[in-house]
Amino acid sequence: MYEPMQMLGEVEEDVLKALGVDVVGVAPNIVCFGYENKDGKSGVSRTAQRYWWGTVFNTTVDKRETLLFTPKETELLDRAE
Repeated sequence: MYEPMQMLGEVEEDVLKALGVDVVGVAPNIVCFGYENKDGKSGVSRTAQRYWWGTVFNTTVDKRETLLFTPKETELLDRAE
């Protein structure tokens, strides 16, 4: 995922070719929450969806098995306001 607010992900090259896509997106390194989008972790959800998130987030799983993300640094919250 390269844009966490809208949960936008990248489309793989073989899919782009199969669909005949002739444009590419350009995304900045800094996301809307103010952190650099690098050094991520990946995982698979309980519904088998693959995902990626920046290492500036801690993750926990609640009693409904929902994956929750919280910032590691409180300064991220200040930047988002």
